[in-house]
Amino acid sequence: MQPPLSGPGVSLVVCAKNEAENLSKFVPAILSQKYHPFEVIVVDDWSDDETPQILEHFESKHGRVHVCRPERDVPGKKHALSCGIATARFEYVLLTDADCLPTSDYWIAYMMQPFIKSADVVLGVAPFTFRETFVSRFAYFDNLLVYLLYASAALHGYPYMGVGRNLAYRKHLYEDLSEDGMIGGDDDLLVSSLQKASIFLQNHEDAQMVSHPPTSLRAFLHQKRRHTSPSWRYDHFTKLRLTAFAASHWLFHTTFIYLLLSGQGLLIISVLWICRGFLVNRGLQRSKINLTHKFLWLSLFLDSIYLLYYPFLAIFLVLKPTTRW
Repeated sequence: MQPPLSGPGVSLVVCAKNEAENLSKFVPAILSQKYHPFEVIVVDDWSDDETPQILEHFESKHGRVHVCRPERDVPGKKHALSCGIATARFEYVLLTDADCLPTSDYWIAYMMQPFIKSADVVLGVAPFTFRETFVSRFAYFDNLLVYLLYASAALHGYPYMGVGRNLAYRKHLYEDLSEDGMIGGDDDLLVSSLQKASIFLQNHEDAQMVSHPPTSLRAFLHQKRRHTSPSWRYDHFTKLRLTAFAASHWLFHTTFIYLLLSGQGLLIISVLWICRGFLVNRGLQRSKINLTHKFLWLSLFLDSIYLLYYPFLAIFLVLKPTTRW
């Protein structure tokens, strides 16, 4: 069923830093959205490429596009985001990134639909594209796992995060958290602090924002460090649930390898490994993300990489959060 194509006004806020190439594709895709009314606010966060010229062109040609620039060149995204939200003239704000593209012309309409039912926050889905490099494939799988975790938590009444690439909320709920020097948290900490609010998960296939995954290990680790930096400020219950999940995940693969090498209980552990693979694939297939058959087979191997990945993730959680984005 098609969502309503008109309703409450929404301000789409996008922070851009040296995104000239992406903005050339992104802005036309947004302007073709079949929803009314909406405006597009692009925050030029002191770019030194052709981003200002690209934005000046779009602003002069389209009345819906507005460009703002922070007064100061502050490291991180949060100061730029605050500038964009302060500029927004509508009650609702919808966040995404310049390197994303919507899966349909009804993206805004679907993301706004829950607000008609008095939602305060709408959590969207932002999958990566499936690419050929190993790092990109693992990033694709990890992104799906993160989505399944925050989506299931929200559906069970314990929301703790969303993704800033596809997130909407009432403007007055936003709180600027940039004074602590962290560049993440506009999605995580806002959602986790509003657990008593009306939070809706929008996972329709036409309401997703797709972007390319990092292609190098360095880029992936830098991105992951940014994304995990706010997690130490989650509430204790959320920390306990996420720690329990990671511990059980890691222990399963550790136990499997130990029994495999020792030759004990091979039949039982093989059956358990197959059952786990089936359940993981079942969960991925029900995620409403377009998955290839090739990836579903590969996911059995990618899942085992967490045996090595979780120790690295633990290091990121204790390091000082990065101040670059």
